[in-house]
Amino acid sequence: MDWYMAMAAWKEDTRYMGLRWQLAGVLRTVTHRTRSDHLCGYWQGAAERIEDQV
Repeated sequence: MDWYMAMAAWKEDTRYMGLRWQLAGVLRTVTHRTRSDHLCGYWQGAAERIEDQV
């Protein structure tokens, strides 16, 4: 439910911005983040776990 509150706060903060500015802000945030160890290569780990369960 935390993601819903974050989304509501973002919508309130960017309410008066145009779509171009909103998209630029999202892209700027995404491209300046470092690589996530939790998400990077998650499908390889999931595949190994699935083989263990079969």
